[in-house]
Amino acid sequence: MLYALGVGATTDELTFVYEKELQVLPTFAVVPAFPALASIGEMLKFDMRMLVHAGQRLQLLNPIPTSGKLTTRAKITGIFDKGRVGALVVVEATTTVEDNTWCFLNVFSVLIRGEG
Repeated sequence: MLYALGVGATTDELTFVYEKELQVLPTFAVVPAFPALASIGEMLKFDMRMLVHAGQRLQLLNPIPTSGKLTTRAKITGIFDKGRVGALVVVEATTTVEDNTWCFLNVFSVLIRGEG
């Protein structure tokens, strides 16, 4: 509910802000992938201040539960040299619910300036 209100949901959208028949706002699916994205700085050893978010794709595979434990696993699926501009890194982050059912997939593209 706090996430939905924080991104601008109103009381006209009761399924996202009221406990009765509560649903999770679909854009919440990007939040659990943030730690996975941040961890690429540790894996690739670069200055995080040089990272620019270049693109993102979100695929919802099942409804997002209103409670429970989500697990996100990420892997780097591509690194592309863009010359003087930098290196483009593609990261796929899959999130599952407690019974290992896939919930959603995030694919991030980030540009690391100066690393081409």
